[in-house]
Amino acid sequence: MEMTRRRPDADDPDDIDLHVGNRIKLRRQVLKISQQRLAAAVGVSFQMVQKYESGVNRVSASRLLRMAAFLKSPISYFFEDLPEQFGEFAAKDPLRKTESVDVLRIYYRLSKKQQQVIMALLSNMNGRSKD
Repeated sequence: MEMTRRRPDADDPDDIDLHVGNRIKLRRQVLKISQQRLAAAVGVSFQMVQKYESGVNRVSASRLLRMAAFLKSPISYFFEDLPEQFGEFAAKDPLRKTESVDVLRIYYRLSKKQQQVIMALLSNMNGRSKD
């Protein structure tokens, strides 16, 4: 699979780095973990975590593995929903919105039964049945 850059400028972050950084940030926020706490857990400064999350700096495989372990997430989580072809997807990613993180936090505070009711409601509103 050929990888393409989001922008032609070599100084700009790569689309994959942006995506992985966004997923690190999302997981950290959902778990209510500060950048400082994540940084301490993986042996970097919180400024470095900021750079990872913004895609300015690439995360090495070993550091990403340590982050995944600390964030209790499979390594594949950081690559989920990666677009086939790269474009201006980062701006369109609904998980970048603050309200998306809020919805996830609220959802996971609900009981399993309440989660099932919400999923059925959303599926029904979306016009599809959840079997």
